[in-house]
Amino acid sequence: YVVLSFGGVMGVGDKLFAFPVSSLRKPHASGDLTLAVTKASLQKAPGFDRTRWPDFSDKTYREEIDRYFGATASGAPARDPDQRLARVSQI
Repeated sequence: YVVLSFGGVMGVGDKLFAFPVSSLRKPHASGDLTLAVTKASLQKAPGFDRTRWPDFSDKTYREEIDRYFGATASGAPARDPDQRLARVSQI
């Protein structure tokens, strides 16, 4: 999962959101990662406070996130042949 901060000012009052890695796209022409999500969708999304991170080993939590963002079942992300997973530090 990838975590995105949204709202607040300079990290104060923001909410964190976990997105399935399969929802990120890396266009062939640039090195930028993109996430297509509307502001309205993000405002309604299940999020969490930076001091209370969810248990990502909890299958029920992962399934809730996957369902909300339209990802495939946890552990089996939809992948195209050119996609590969990498650590953020490697990107």
